[in-house]
Amino acid sequence: MTMKWNRKAGKRRFSQVFLIDGSVLSRIAGYIKCDPDDHIIEIGPGRGALTSYLLKKSSSVTAIEIDSELILYLQEKFQDEDGLKLVNEDILKVDIEGIINEIDKSRTIWFCGNLPYDIGTAILFRLTPYRLRFKSAVFMLQREVVDRIVSSPGGSQYGFISAYIDYFFEKRKLFNVSPKSFRPSPAVHSTVIELKGKVTGDSPEFEEMLVDLLKISFAHKRKTLFNNLSSSGRIKANREELVKLLNETGVESLKRAEELDLDIFKNLSKELIKQDIFS
Repeated sequence: MTMKWNRKAGKRRFSQVFLIDGSVLSRIAGYIKCDPDDHIIEIGPGRGALTSYLLKKSSSVTAIEIDSELILYLQEKFQDEDGLKLVNEDILKVDIEGIINEIDKSRTIWFCGNLPYDIGTAILFRLTPYRLRFKSAVFMLQREVVDRIVSSPGGSQYGFISAYIDYFFEKRKLFNVSPKSFRPSPAVHSTVIELKGKVTGDSPEFEEMLVDLLKISFAHKRKTLFNNLSSSGRIKANREELVKLLNETGVESLKRAEELDLDIFKNLSKELIKQDIFS
């Protein structure tokens, strides 16, 4: 008999809320279109509700959980599941490369999980370098975060995370989840999203520079792109030279970053590299 989970609420420091709605769990697992021999990496299994569904889809699952008490619970709950590997680590610190390398190269890898609200975007950043090593990622995040991720240029919620994800991933909003599907019920709504890694075709150096440029460009939402760039201290150009540079890349100096699509930032990055004025 599996030991009873006596704690009524999740640990606040881990932002724990537990998904208990079977229909939602089934829908999330349903978007993992894996073969039985594929491998699923679950982030934040909690009490193993989603894990149970994932083990029905794949014979090989790795679940990464920071809470050592939950690890003990999961070890007992799934003691008969030989295909489950539990990793008691912080997803923001764990050796992701090592975990992936331990998986048989013949297995296709999928990611899945109900991500903690406060570190959801940080987890996406951590997974970006490995985006071509997995087939797809199906994650639940705070709805406001997903709305920003899927926002388009010109939209009120378009920002750094929108452009960043658009550059590195194909993105698809799947469905919303009510707070009533959790215990304890969070104060916010949630949304499930699917991400698939893109081949950018750019060098790692260019990718790093573009990300830096996006951070600077969206640093102050109410400022124009020109003001964000000129106040960053990263552009080795005077006012007139910067206005000319923006004009050459098709950007009006009074435009804000959220009004511009990703291609503009890519072209601007290329011009900055060409002129060697970005530090």
